[in-house]
Amino acid sequence: IAVLYYALLCICLLVPLPMFAYFGRLPTFEPLIAFFSLGCLIFYLKWSECGRLKYYFGMTFFLLITCMIDWPGYFLSLSIILHFYIKNRKLNRFIVSLLAIDAFAAFLYLGHIFILTGMDGIIRMFNRFLYRSGVASLEKSTNIFSVFHYFGISVFEFICLHIYRSILYFTVGLIILSFFWAIYFLKNRAGKDSILWCIFGMAFLNVCIFGNASICHDFWNFYFS
Repeated sequence: IAVLYYALLCICLLVPLPMFAYFGRLPTFEPLIAFFSLGCLIFYLKWSECGRLKYYFGMTFFLLITCMIDWPGYFLSLSIILHFYIKNRKLNRFIVSLLAIDAFAAFLYLGHIFILTGMDGIIRMFNRFLYRSGVASLEKSTNIFSVFHYFGISVFEFICLHIYRSILYFTVGLIILSFFWAIYFLKNRAGKDSILWCIFGMAFLNVCIFGNASICHDFWNFYFS
């Protein structure tokens, strides 16, 4: 996947998309997360190929920055750990140490909130996490399938909403091309380019775990680009 013309082709397809052309200019976390998460994956790919420590430190540095920016960094580390385990059928201390990076980033973030706002800030952040994920609204619903009860939307409607937004912001043509590419990828390159699953895993977890937030914000599917 490091071939130059593949990268140029991706740029040519990505830049004109409504998702990137509009939301890529917003003062939000998504463009920054995209840069640092891709940097983390590049170093992870290099490290998994040769095992040199300089690539490992590069991976952990970019992962720490990603975690300090927003939640998808934590989802990325989980995706990398799962990818490593599936590919190698084992874990080692280096890959498991990514959880320590997550814990350190969370400690710095919570410490920063506590210094500025005290315990009230920690409680507010926890409540916002519950609200964004939809967990806080479970107690209001008697239907286990109405996870996103606060917005009066079922799981089926949630899936349909994201399919509609994908078609709207990624365009029908690219969705069709991606479908055929996915078939080719699964048949011919799923093993060689399996690192792409880490990107998909991060984007998928971000949408599912923060279900309520992804309903509110159209740009929540940004990482699928």
